[in-house]
Amino acid sequence: PPYSYQAPIQFFPRSIEVWDREAEVKRVDIRPTTEDVATGGVPVHPRGHHWRPTGTPATIVWVEALDGGDPNRDVRIRDRVMMLEAPFDSQRPRIVTKLEYRFSKILWGETRGVALVREYESTSNSYKTWLVNPDNPDIPDRRLWNHSVAERYEHPGHPLMRQLPNGKRAMRVFQQSIFLNGNGSSPEGDRPFLDRLDLVRFERKQLFKCPEDSYEAVVALMTDDGQEFVTRHETQTEHPNYFLRKVGDPGRKPLTDIEDPAKSLHKVVKQLVSYNRNDGVKLNCMLHLPPGYDLTDADRKRLPTILWAYPRVY
Repeated sequence: PPYSYQAPIQFFPRSIEVWDREAEVKRVDIRPTTEDVATGGVPVHPRGHHWRPTGTPATIVWVEALDGGDPNRDVRIRDRVMMLEAPFDSQRPRIVTKLEYRFSKILWGETRGVALVREYESTSNSYKTWLVNPDNPDIPDRRLWNHSVAERYEHPGHPLMRQLPNGKRAMRVFQQSIFLNGNGSSPEGDRPFLDRLDLVRFERKQLFKCPEDSYEAVVALMTDDGQEFVTRHETQTEHPNYFLRKVGDPGRKPLTDIEDPAKSLHKVVKQLVSYNRNDGVKLNCMLHLPPGYDLTDADRKRLPTILWAYPRVY
């Protein structure tokens, strides 16, 4: 057969082409088979081709490995992000940014001159995120944050996105600021937040933080400046519903009135049970009991039980 049995389909040879409405074809790149990718590495040839959602129309973006795709090679620059504008044949591609570590992700701002590029450092299992101006290479990149992949307590949050008229998604940008939506994890639990980050002064302003007596997270902005937004609010006794909030106003305006479809479960009793396995390992489980069921009653009725178990640590 005209294909390899040794590689998955994503490693098959492919041609990257741009077609117009008259079926005129511009060949952007030809990528041969990539069966020889090193463990933890990437293909030698350009990868990750996609359209830039904002800025100059018809701009294609891709990533190139400058280390031969080998993570064990000692190099100063490992990856670079490139872009090329239509008509794709006369001009040279432009460098968006160069990365010391492996490219991980790019988020394009809805306005020109704003993009966030994330790189992955395998030795420390961490991310670095850079503020990049893709339209002005003379402006140096600025590092926004550096955190572990598994970070929860100090996680900066995720930029809020917007659906564009062209069907693509881009970061919301208002007056050189972006909005960050996070879980707000801490030893006391999660308290979701909404922050506004000034990309010029690198100052954060908190627009919302979940109250201590509930769980409430921002799901959408209603205004460009982030002063009005929609949240999803719930408590131990209140079913999740959506509300309209304003910055600085402790009140919330209900948008939905969804009733709990399982109200009968409100009175279910939960009890933590600790026990020792036969080999001496201490285990915990959460026991759910029907309303009014008393474990201390010697004459209690035996109930059928469903046991669900799965290891959290291997």
